[in-house]
Amino acid sequence: MTVFKDEGRSDLAPVLGVLLRAAVAAALAEYVDGERPIPRRWLLTPVPSSPAATRVRGRFPLGEVVRASLHSDRAGAEQRTLVEASLLRASRRTVDQSHLTRAQRGANVAGAFALAGAREAHAPEECGVVLVDDVVTSGATLASAHDVLVRGGYDPVLLAAVAATPDAGARGDA
Repeated sequence: MTVFKDEGRSDLAPVLGVLLRAAVAAALAEYVDGERPIPRRWLLTPVPSSPAATRVRGRFPLGEVVRASLHSDRAGAEQRTLVEASLLRASRRTVDQSHLTRAQRGANVAGAFALAGAREAHAPEECGVVLVDDVVTSGATLASAHDVLVRGGYDPVLLAAVAATPDAGARGDA
C-alpha cells in the first residue's frame, strides 16, 4: 500500500480494487438482519485522508481504490447497488500512525472524523454503508469513523479493508 499511496503508483488501483471488492462482497454476504429487510443500496464510504496528506500526495488514494472496486470484474456479481459516497471528512489533524502503539492510535483518531454533510443526498434510512479503509492494523481508525456514521443515523454500517497487518486478526482488530 505504501508504494501505491506514497510513491504515486496509481496503476495499482485496479488490482487493489479487486481486493477491496472481494472484502466488500464478503462483508455483504455475512450481513444478516432478522428485524428488517437487507438494504439493496450500499454506500462505499472511504475513511478520509487528512487534508495535508491529500495535498502532499496530490490525490486521494483510497478514493481511487473504491472507484476501481466499482469497476472490477466482480462488480456485477451482487444483487445490490454499490455507489461511492464520501460521508465523512477529517475534523482535526492526526499524526501518521505507522509507528504508534494501539493505545496511541486510538487516541490519535478519537474525534478525528465528522459527517461530511452529504446526508441529504444519501438518507440513512434508504441504504446501508460499507466503511472502507486501506489497511487495518489496530482497528482504531475504522472504529472511530464507524461511531460517527452510527451517531449520524446510518445503520447498518459494515466494515471492509483492502488489507490487514498480520497481527490484526490475531488481536481481534480485523
